[in-house]
Amino acid sequence: GLGASLAIVEASAGLDADLIIADSPFASARSYLRRRWSKVPGHLFGMACRVAAKRFNADPDAIRPLAAVAEGSPVPILFIHGDADRLVPVADTLNIAANSLNARNAIWRVTGAAHCAGYLRAPDAYVRRCLSFIEDAVPARRVPVPTAV
Repeated sequence: GLGASLAIVEASAGLDADLIIADSPFASARSYLRRRWSKVPGHLFGMACRVAAKRFNADPDAIRPLAAVAEGSPVPILFIHGDADRLVPVADTLNIAANSLNARNAIWRVTGAAHCAGYLRAPDAYVRRCLSFIEDAVPARRVPVPTAV
């Protein structure tokens, strides 16, 4: 969703993060909004986007994870997406992952899960996958324990 998409964009812009767990990110805010408001004629949609940008400083083109990952980011991302998501197509996640070219990324498609509902569909597997990804991406730092003299 939006949080996943924002995290991906910010990590690509240099956000200091060890990893990202991105549940159901969209390829761009504009494409998401266009799908969401598909019954609105194109010229009215375009006008609404221009008004939002000018009046509210809300630019739908500012959040574009698909383009952002192409700039390169060393931050590993666990992409999670339900294959029954009707708000954001699974193809958005697959395209973002493919465009990133980061070998440390991982993708988990949750069978039967709707938008951002992977945890609800398979809570144990969700937690296991997230923890496994975290352990692989950020190995535990060992703190030396002083010995008694």
